[in-house]
Amino acid sequence: MVYLAINIYYGAFLLGTIMQVGIVFIPGVSQIFSLTALAPKQWAVTFLASIAPIIIMEFQKKLNEIVFGKPVYTYKEIRN
Repeated sequence: MVYLAINIYYGAFLLGTIMQVGIVFIPGVSQIFSLTALAPKQWAVTFLASIAPIIIMEFQKKLNEIVFGKPVYTYKEIRN
């Protein structure tokens, strides 16, 4: 059951990504929404802003491991 739920989430993420990219890059659709494609520098800023939370959370987990001697939450603790 968990496997099915994970696949549904991945599918929804993929579909949403395809729709968002399509709206930006398909000329007729992008004109309806008055959009223009991002410049490479703008894509870089978008990518960095998107990945920043992952980097911050990984840093926080490592800090918790150092301060508390173990990760605050482990997979086994969450599952039980």
